[in-house]
Order: sequence, then C-alpha cells, then structure tokens
Amino acid sequence: MFGQRLRHARRAKGLTLAELGEKVGRTPSVLSLIENGKREPRLSLVEQLAGALGVPVTELLKKQPPSRRARLEIQLEQAQRDPSYQALGLPELHVGTRVPDSFLEHLVALASELRAQRAKPTATPEEARAANAALRGSMRERGNYYTAIEQTAAAALDRAGYTGGALSQGMLSTVVARHGFTVQFASDLPRSVRSLTDLHAGRIYLKQEPVGAHSPRTVILQALGHFLLGHGTPADFADFLRQRVEANYFAAAVLIPERTAVPFLRAAKDRRDLAVEDLVDVFSVSYEMAAHRVTNLITHHLGVPCHFVKNDASGVIYKAYENDGIAFPADATGAIEGQRMCRQWSGRQVFAAPDRYSPLYQYSDTPSGTYFCIAQVDPGSGATGSGAGGGGYAITLGVPFDHSRWFRGRESKLRTRSRCPDGDCCQRAPADLAERWEGKAWPSARAHSHVLSVLPSGAFPGVDDVDIYEFLDRHKDLPPDGVLRAGGPDDGAAREQADDGEDQRDERALRQHADHDRRDDDDDGEQPHHDLDVGRRVRPHEAGVRRLGAAPLPGRDADGRDHRRPARLRHRRERRLPPGHHRGRPGHGAHRLKVRVRLGHNLALRHDLALQDGDVVWHGVKFQRGVGGRRTGRGRAW
Repeated sequence: MFGQRLRHARRAKGLTLAELGEKVGRTPSVLSLIENGKREPRLSLVEQLAGALGVPVTELLKKQPPSRRARLEIQLEQAQRDPSYQALGLPELHVGTRVPDSFLEHLVALASELRAQRAKPTATPEEARAANAALRGSMRERGNYYTAIEQTAAAALDRAGYTGGALSQGMLSTVVARHGFTVQFASDLPRSVRSLTDLHAGRIYLKQEPVGAHSPRTVILQALGHFLLGHGTPADFADFLRQRVEANYFAAAVLIPERTAVPFLRAAKDRRDLAVEDLVDVFSVSYEMAAHRVTNLITHHLGVPCHFVKNDASGVIYKAYENDGIAFPADATGAIEGQRMCRQWSGRQVFAAPDRYSPLYQYSDTPSGTYFCIAQVDPGSGATGSGAGGGGYAITLGVPFDHSRWFRGRESKLRTRSRCPDGDCCQRAPADLAERWEGKAWPSARAHSHVLSVLPSGAFPGVDDVDIYEFLDRHKDLPPDGVLRAGGPDDGAAREQADDGEDQRDERALRQHADHDRRDDDDDGEQPHHDLDVGRRVRPHEAGVRRLGAAPLPGRDADGRDHRRPARLRHRRERRLPPGHHRGRPGHGAHRLKVRVRLGHNLALRHDLALQDGDVVWHGVKFQRGVGGRRTGRGRAW
C-alpha cells in the first residue's frame, strides 16, 4: 500500500521518477521497485520522500488505497495471484497509466466471477466418505503420531516459557501473542465458523462459550495451528479434512504437551494404572481430547496398539480410529462414519450403565479378537439432540486383550460377545420376537434431510463469505475489548518475514511517544512502579513490572527487566475519567494512569490503571507491536 500511495502523491505533484529521485538522492529504478511493492524503504527514506512531495509522513503510511484507481489495481494484482486465474496459463498483465478504469473494473469483475465458478461443491457425500477413509488409513500407518506437529507445538510452548502442568490462561495468551495475534471474544460471530481470523489486524475472533466439543482454549489453538503449520486455502475436501485433523492435533499437543504427558503415561504404565481420566484431571481438558491424545502417544512411545470410537446413544459412529486390528462396521467404500456399531460393544453398553458419566470397563469378544475397552459418556462432547440422547457422546478407548494389564479397571468381570459385522448378532431381531411383531408395527421415521444434500460449496465448506466479511467490517474499528493480553517479543518462524518497513514505522512511533512521555516525566517528577499481575488489586507503592503468566524471557529477570536493553518506564499524565463507570470499571473520583514499558525492538507494553483512594480499582494490559508482514493465503480473513 505504501508504494501505491507514493505513486499517487508523486503524480499529484507532476513529478517523474527521475525528478523525484534527484530530490531524495535515489535512482529511478529504486523508486520504481518501491512503488511496485518490490522493496521496502527505510524510515529515513520515507521521511525524505514525504519532504520532497510536501506531504506528511502519515499520509504515505495510511493503509487505505489513495484512490479508486489504486484500489482497482490492487484487486487486479491479487486476482492474478489467485490459483483459479493462474490455472489459465495467461501471462502477467501489467497495467499502464493509459488503461482506463472501466477496463480494470471489467477485469476485476471477471476474475471475481471466475473464483465463484471454481467454488463448486467440494465433494459429493460418497467422495467425502472416501476421503475420510483414506485419511484414516494414513493415520493408521503413522500410528496417529505426527512428528512435525509435535515439534511445532513444542517450539510454541518453548517461546512462551512453558515449564509444565496444565496450560493456564496467561500462558495461552502468551503463546498466541508471541506469534503476532490477539484474541477477541465476539457474541455476533457468524454461525458458520467456530473462529475467524483477521489477518490484517492480527485478531482471532471467537465466542466465549464452547463450540460443540471444543472449549475456547481449543478453538484459539486450532486457529493458531493453521498458520504455524503453513496451511493454505484447501485445494479439495480431502485437503480440508487433512488441515482440520492437523489443527486439532496441534491444539491437543499444546494443551497436553508431549514432554509432560509421555513421562506421566510411562509412569502410569509402570504402575499398571493407565487411565484417560487422569489426563483430564492433570491437564484440564475434555475426556474426548484426552482419549485422542492417548492414541497419539501410547503406540509411538509405549508400544501399545489401540482404537478410539465416538458414537451416540443409538450406536451411530461419528469418529473412529484403530491400529489394533479391530473391525469397525463399514460401507462398500470403507467409510465407517454413520454406521451403527454392535449393541454388545462398550460404546453402546455405557448408555445403559447406572452411571454413564463414569468409566465402564468391559472385555469384548469379537471376530477379530478380544479387546479391553474403557467407555464413558462425555457430557461436554457437544451432543444435545435426540440422536445422542441429549447427554453427550460415548468416548471409547480400547486395546487388545494382551495389553489390558497396563490399564486401570482390568479386573472387570463384565464381558460380552459380539459377532458383528458377521452373523445374526444384533442387526436382526430374534426369530420369536420378529414372529410376534412383524407386520404389526408402523414406525414414523425421523427425517434425516442432510443425507439428501450435497456438501456445502467453497474452499471452506459451509462458510458464508458475506457473513464473515460483514462481521470483519463491523469489527475493524472496534477497540480490543475482551482481548487476551500477554506475550513478548516475536521470535517465531511464522513472523520471521515481518515487513521491515512496518517495523521501522512502529519504532519511530514509539520514539515519538518516548519523547512525549519524557517531557511528562520531567513535569511529574518521580513516578511509582505498578504491579501488572492481571486480576489483582495492587497499591501504587508496590514495585515490579513482570510479564503475565509465564517464566522470565531470556535475558530478563523475574520482574521482566531486560538486561540487554534497559527498560524505560514511562507514564502519561493522569486524567480524570468520565463518571458512570461500574461493574469493575472506575467510578467517581477515579484517575487514569497510562504506563508504557519498552521491552525491546518494536515491542512495548501499555498498562492503563484507574486509581481511587490509593488503590488500583481497574486496569488493562496491551502489548503494542508491529503487525506487518506478508501472510500466506489469498485474503485477509481465515
């Protein structure tokens, strides 16, 4: 955008590239690269260009296109980078000054229609089931263990200073902030998404209540995982499924870290006391996520094959995975989703147990062998309809009989025999029962209208583009109220290619604030420090500035002071707040104090405090940093 605004200002002054180059001591070729977005200028050159053109620096740094023509040129450039356009094999179109605006409008409209035409239904139900079966086969081959994702999750935790235990809210916010994002809770989030990421502002929007079986913590990490794992726009439904599985895996690997979970599981195995519910208690996650995570780790690290099933009260399978040879019911394509499991399996038996929300330990004899299974209904698994009995889904973790000795509950006497999917096990009623009632019953079947429809269209199936664009437009200028705030310097791989021009502009803005604040400090005299521990009432005389919910950063002590670069604590003048604040906000007679701490290159922490009668009655924390940089993907929303 800087190049577009520079070109607009230069043409408004009637200058050529050569004439402007003489004024600032640069060659026309260098200025041409800057105007075309191929090179970022240094801060000193930006100031020289603004002076030569007679415009404020802020005019060149605005994010909006300078004119309707510039907006059309940007849209055409983006359209030519779209895969649907590149698939045509056409040479790149360079737009000259003589090309009329109406011609550009036609090209942009045609490119938009081409994208819409390419966004056909992602897959038929048959193709989707086949893609899911292929993905499940791939997971089986690798033992449901993804080395690269484990390493990515471990690196994210390392940068946040994680040391062990359940991931706290402060640690989660640090993980997110380290990669240039903040979290905004929004009650009007479009129904077709569980989260929405504004790539331009670096915000992850979500609701503050669980989405199905996913807690807000999980949804945040799933959104972050897409970027850390390098996901682009899905090419087809199989690619969409793969990305979804990988993002879910990343979230679980952060919430239940391998470095902590594996020693925990190994010690439990040595005691012959492996149990999913222990992971639930230690890491504060859902039973379903804990069971999933066990399948990731016990085969790879402990050598224990296993299977996992999620089903409703009627036995319909929603998710399943196995590497222990158990035979799930499947259709002709090998798909198991939507199939009904045997009545003798623990996932069906648990709904009839006296306490369905506690583990049911059962041995099941099947045509493929005998398995020890632990089943439990997870009330937080998102099932509220009649198909699930209104009380959650059953989550089953099973292992072959030989490995039952490692698990809690192995002394169970409950044992069933299943002949499914072969033989007259439970698919047909007993002969005497059928004889009494056959021809005397007329059920009114519940409609399953979803089976008649194709999958939603678009690269992200079911997402309404109009809804998400209108949502982002409503929220683009809102203050970051409800944001998770914490973090530190961005040293992650996802931000290594940050825009140097943005960094320089942000650093200059910080310097300007520093000059203003130093003038205030000279007037106000010595200022007190303030503790920044969120949620705690503190008094002004208590000293120390520390980072939230995390261990000290490299080069900093426990109070967050940087030994490599002296931190400068700056204060704004106090100003009286308007009356009428309530519910934790400042009331009458409160004063507001702004504290800014320079933490390092291109990063500052701003702390707003409200002081009343010597106490801090309200405060908020925000990290200020550059959000520039080129993001992967076509647009600015995910």
